[in-house]
This record gives sequence, structure tokens and C-alpha cells, in this order.
Amino acid sequence: MIIAVSSILIFPQPVNSDEILECLDSEPTVVKISGKIYEKVFPGPPNYESVEKGDRRENYWILKLDAPVCVAITSQEESWIKFIKKDIKEIMLVLRGDMHKKFGHLMQKRVFVTGTLWEAHTAHHRTPVLITVEDIYPEEAVSP
Repeated sequence: MIIAVSSILIFPQPVNSDEILECLDSEPTVVKISGKIYEKVFPGPPNYESVEKGDRRENYWILKLDAPVCVAITSQEESWIKFIKKDIKEIMLVLRGDMHKKFGHLMQKRVFVTGTLWEAHTAHHRTPVLITVEDIYPEEAVSP
């Protein structure tokens, strides 16, 4: 009996090194980004289509960036760049514990956010790139 096994190797598309230099790094690198925080309602389960038609409301904090960015998404296991997410204008904030309460007074204000960027991978991730927040502070708290 002969068993034939074939495999296909898929390599990521080559990325221009200049392009990488202009991009923000994804996790585990901690980055600082700036913009304005706002809250947005998205339709949740069961259909993820319309709150008006009965889907559950899902409220998320979004950072509208001062300028579009690109993010180099890396493979955590292999430490190589998988791909580049370009023209990112908004990033969903992933807040832990009492961060909603702690930073609520910064809603609709220009802020700096520090944390780690990562790629969306579920229906609950509402922007292509998210940031796990370490800190948020108003722009005016930073002197020139």
C-alpha cells in the first residue's frame, strides 16, 4: 500500500521594508497613539445586524485617530510580520476592570492612549485593529 502525502506551504506576501518602518508594531510592543474617544453602539447577538430589530446593544469605546496609521501584525509564535493593516482610522479600546469608570471623564476629548495593538478576530471586535489599554491621559497633560 502506497500513501502519498502532499503539502502546500503558504508564505506571507513580501512586505516592503520601508513600509514596515512607517508602521506601528503589534503586540507585545507597547505603543502610544492619539485621537478622540467616543462611544459607539453596535448590534450584537443574535444576528449582529440591527438593534432596532432586536439585536442586543453592544457599546464600545473607539479612538478616532488624529491621522491614519498602519500596523505591522506579527506572528507571536514566530516573530515575523504576517501582514500590514493599512489606513487604520479608528481603533477599538479594550478596557479592563474599572477603566470605564476611571477614564469616563475623557470621553469626547483628545487623548493619548498607551497599550498593545492586535488584530480583530471575532464578531465582537468592531475595528480591524484593537488596543488593550494600559493608560489614557488627556493631551493637555503633556507639556510641549
